[in-house]
Amino acid sequence: MYCLGTIDYPDEPLYVGKYLGPTIEVGPAMTTKIIQNNSKVVYRSTYQPLTVEEQIDMTVQQDMLTVRESTKEHQGERLTCAELDEVSLPNTPEYIL
Repeated sequence: MYCLGTIDYPDEPLYVGKYLGPTIEVGPAMTTKIIQNNSKVVYRSTYQPLTVEEQIDMTVQQDMLTVRESTKEHQGERLTCAELDEVSLPNTPEYIL
């Protein structure tokens, strides 16, 4: 879950997105890439994992499904490890500092 913009405590709405990993070139040290349900990538330093209660909430599960389906529609199917081997891409990211 992530915030859309600046935080306005205590009632800032959170949105479900897909964590894509850290980013080095944008923002403070803890900035990460998150893909929204419209398949656009945003950079956020304010994000949090889903709680157990949120994971079993039907509304949140529907939001997660929407993000997955939207990503698949815009980006295509996930690559398998065999496909990564064919194009000589490593299984895990390597970051160059």
